Amino acid sequence: MLNSLLTEFGDYHCGSESNIAMYKMVLFGGIFIGYMVFMYFSDNMGRRFGMLITSLTSTIGFVLISLGQNMGVISVGLFLVGAGC
Repeated sequence: MLNSLLTEFGDYHCGSESNIAMYKMVLFGGIFIGYMVFMYFSDNMGRRFGMLITSLTSTIGFVLISLGQNMGVISVGLFLVGAGC
């Protein structure tokens, strides 16, 4: 019998539309904060340093999303990915 992704990874399924909207807003909140913070870094410390910091932030976020065991860690990873955009 074939297992679907829902039956295989049932813990990660969002049954509520409000949870899905919350995770999207975490990503967009990270984008908003990231633009404000990294704009300052780029203006005062150079574009190379700003790109290095954003790349590092996105990489840490992707690692957290990949290895996250609960939705709290994945939310932090989404925020970091958004901040590194």
